[in-house]
Amino acid sequence: MLKGDRFMTQREIARLACKVLAIWALFDALESLGMIGRFVQEIVESVQFGLNVQRAIFDMAWVIFPTVQIIAAIWLWRRAGVVAAWMTGHDLQDDQNEPDVTPHKANLDEIQSVVLSSLGVWTLLDTVPGAILVSITFFLTSVTGEKSALDYSSMVVSGSIWMWLVKLLLGIWLIFGSPGIVRRLKRFRY
Repeated sequence: MLKGDRFMTQREIARLACKVLAIWALFDALESLGMIGRFVQEIVESVQFGLNVQRAIFDMAWVIFPTVQIIAAIWLWRRAGVVAAWMTGHDLQDDQNEPDVTPHKANLDEIQSVVLSSLGVWTLLDTVPGAILVSITFFLTSVTGEKSALDYSSMVVSGSIWMWLVKLLLGIWLIFGSPGIVRRLKRFRY
């Protein structure tokens, strides 16, 4: 490497991708946070005017999605080095921000691997909060005992469970299996 010349390694690109995804998840969650004010107001009105407190608490479950997404975004930002090591298959010795032992310029295959792993992280950031939200909503519906809401919730959960499973498996496969996917793509290309 010449003096002043700088290149990015595969792990540095993966760390950068994790930070970008963390920012995306945070902005995506902030769009939903406007609901919190409405739900808090609904609970206060329910308590003040003797309205259906159970229903207000049930509605409060919708705040869970942005909350989980914000927690995931903060975790991803803070642990980007660890996730980058998972994405690239590197072993961490002591510190998540430790430099590569033998840094080298990332080639096209390594960049494609990082992109596919980033898509896996994006899939998980999009799937996990929604799965948690619908699961908690189903639980609250079953606790409140509203028959029509329970029938609707069980239909939503049973219809969504396969979608969540496929998306979770796809996300995990993209994160950890991206080098194998890149090798297969390379074989098809040549």
